[in-house]
Amino acid sequence: MTMIALRHLAEVNPSSPEFDALPADADVLFLPLETVWSDDRADQSRRVPKSTVDSGYTRFQAGDTVCPKVTPTFQAGRAMRARSVGAGTTELHILRPRPGVDPRWVTYAVRSKHFLEEGVTAFQGVAGLQRVPQEFVANFRVADAPLEEQRRIADFLDDRVARIDQIIAARRRQSEALASVYPARLGSEDFGSGSGTRLRYICSPVDMRGGDDLPLLSVSIHHGVTRRDEVSDRPGRAEDLSKYKRVQPSDIVLNRMRAFQGAVGIARESGVVSPDYLVLRPAEVDPEWLECVLRSPWFVGQMIERLRGIGSIDLGTVRTPRINWADLADIQVAVPPHVAQLQLAEEVRSLQARLSTARRSVARMADLFEEFKRSLITAAVTGEIDVTTAGSGIQG
Repeated sequence: MTMIALRHLAEVNPSSPEFDALPADADVLFLPLETVWSDDRADQSRRVPKSTVDSGYTRFQAGDTVCPKVTPTFQAGRAMRARSVGAGTTELHILRPRPGVDPRWVTYAVRSKHFLEEGVTAFQGVAGLQRVPQEFVANFRVADAPLEEQRRIADFLDDRVARIDQIIAARRRQSEALASVYPARLGSEDFGSGSGTRLRYICSPVDMRGGDDLPLLSVSIHHGVTRRDEVSDRPGRAEDLSKYKRVQPSDIVLNRMRAFQGAVGIARESGVVSPDYLVLRPAEVDPEWLECVLRSPWFVGQMIERLRGIGSIDLGTVRTPRINWADLADIQVAVPPHVAQLQLAEEVRSLQARLSTARRSVARMADLFEEFKRSLITAAVTGEIDVTTAGSGIQG
């Protein structure tokens, strides 16, 4: 196939007269970066009045390809087609197919390995916040296939990519199911027998502030307490950590807004955490056993009953939910002998290790299918395979 610059097949970041012609109160599609995905995670349901996005946003029309330009979303190949006129984050490049070009051809071109790999070499900006410039997108070389050939290849890819995405989505669900095994196992332990020791007598809140020389930690549902820069692509430090809470090894950290969902963990190193977190220091009990208690379904139920926020707990409509120490302190916990605490903690550690291995295996399978999908797209749009005779390698 003859190769030409992408700008000959699509306008790059054009004006959007359809958007301009709409009245100020018209509802338009809104695409923040987290809604832009090439698979079933895409969200094109958000609507906002045009007046709220009339300036400071990137405009697009139905059929345009929206392509993230900032790391790491660019490398993930999350380009998709907009279903209607609207506006989105400024971290998008817009590609509008020219007459005689199948819109899908443009989308698949910017999801190819060649585009993504070459785009990384063209990044501009500082580390951690780099972007692909418009000039790279406009000048990227793509195959100049006749319209009928574009349609034939796009039809082939629509079918094959959809099948692969189904497999990847199944692997994601499998990974999520594995993540829920840990708290489910804790449900077999009778932590709350109706009588026992109040939580305030086996741990206490600590509120020591400041620590510019310490790493910034966060607590999440799946990772527990980790360094912020290990689980987030956002900058790892705030400008001023003087008001952040200090933690030391064996402290229990709760994300007060998400503790009831499992955002509880034990600190393995000294650091600082958000001032909104609750930091508990165990006393006379094994810290890892206490973490098991706080993550057990029984204790989660106790937290849910005590959530504070806007809305109804019974109806599940609490907004900005938070759990406070004053509400947790009098919960009575059945405290077993120290040897039994250690045994449970070891059992849970062993289970976690096996689950982590299983989740890594599932994640690796999903990554392999992602790589296969990207290679298939690349081979198809560059003419390396004949789609009229090629198989997908996918059953079904």
